Amino acid sequence: MLGSLLKRLLGPRAPAIDARWVEDMLRLQQQGSREEAIARCHAALAREPDHVDVLNLLAAALLAQGKAREGLRYLRRAVALAPSAKAHAHLGSVLAAVGDLDGAIAAYRAAVAQQPDFIDAWNTLAALLKARARYDEAEACCIAGLSVDAGHAGLKHLLATIVFEQGRVDAAIA
Repeated sequence: MLGSLLKRLLGPRAPAIDARWVEDMLRLQQQGSREEAIARCHAALAREPDHVDVLNLLAAALLAQGKAREGLRYLRRAVALAPSAKAHAHLGSVLAAVGDLDGAIAAYRAAVAQQPDFIDAWNTLAALLKARARYDEAEACCIAGLSVDAGHAGLKHLLATIVFEQGRVDAAIA
C-alpha cells in the first residue's frame, strides 16, 4: 500500500513543497490520516532529502503513531540541518517525553548555549537536572536563568525547591 502511494506521489506532477503543501500535511495529520501524511513526506524527501519542514512533519506523524525511534531520527536530522535554540528545545521536549532525560538535558544545554536569554529553556533544563538529582547543576541553571529575568517566578520557585531539598532551608526561605 505504501509503495503504490509513493509511486503515485512521485509521479511527474509531484506538488511543490511550499506553504500550501505544509498546510495540507498539517490538515492530514489533524484529520488522523497519518499514513498518507507519512507517505507524502517520504515522497517529498525523495525529491528534497534535506527539507527541514518535511523532516519535522514526518517526525511529528511518526511520533504521533508511537514510532518514537523513527520519529526521533527525522527530528534529529532536522535539528542538525537547522540548529536553532527553539529546534533544540523542541527535540529536548520530545526526548523528555519518551524518557530520555539525558538526551533531553543535552538538547536543552544546546538551546541555552545558542540563545542564553531563552528563559523557558533554562527553566526546563533546571527541572530536568533536578529530576536526575543533579542539584548543583540545576541550581546553576536557575541562577543563569534568573540573571536573564530576575523576576521569573518559575525559576525562583524551582531554585527554592532545589536548595530546600538539599537541606539548605534558610537559603530556600530567603
